[in-house]
Amino acid sequence: MRGHPSPARALKGKDTRSVADTTIIEFIKTAGGIAGLATAAFMVWDRWARGRPLAWVTATKRFAGKPEDYICIKNPGFSDVFIRGVRVYPKRIYGVAKDNSTKAIASSFYADVNVLLPPGEEQYLPIIEFPKDLDKPLDTSRRWVCFLIFWRKTSSTWLPQFPIPVITSTRDIESISVAAPKRDQVP
Repeated sequence: MRGHPSPARALKGKDTRSVADTTIIEFIKTAGGIAGLATAAFMVWDRWARGRPLAWVTATKRFAGKPEDYICIKNPGFSDVFIRGVRVYPKRIYGVAKDNSTKAIASSFYADVNVLLPPGEEQYLPIIEFPKDLDKPLDTSRRWVCFLIFWRKTSSTWLPQFPIPVITSTRDIESISVAAPKRDQVP
């Protein structure tokens, strides 16, 4: 059996890598994995977080009359944002209209608001207080209200975006109205 080497000698002759070579290869694999994770995190941030509109409740007073409440939506991104709708929970307390026209206020009872918002622009959507049902009066003085703003980037309308929540209470909306500054023009 001189012609055939033992299995131990055959393996010993083929393994020419040193410990330093193995360490370098493992380091490169680890660095590549970390770079891949960082790239994936950036992609998620770029598609879902960057350019996300900002929203808040505000109010303004005209020369005379009751203050008007608004949801202000601002587009801080570099591309247009399409507002697909604004939903209010619980229903039958408030609605949101596209503007102060009679048609827009009437459509706030049954239709969604659609607005195209250019980069750096703000849109003020009037908050409409629904009339109370005379048969069942609701105590809305201290109710929590959630405005959910559904939107898409116009550069990638196929990509779903998480809605923007504006969580407040009816009491806070009334307090904002009372503290609103007087202005001669509607925003």
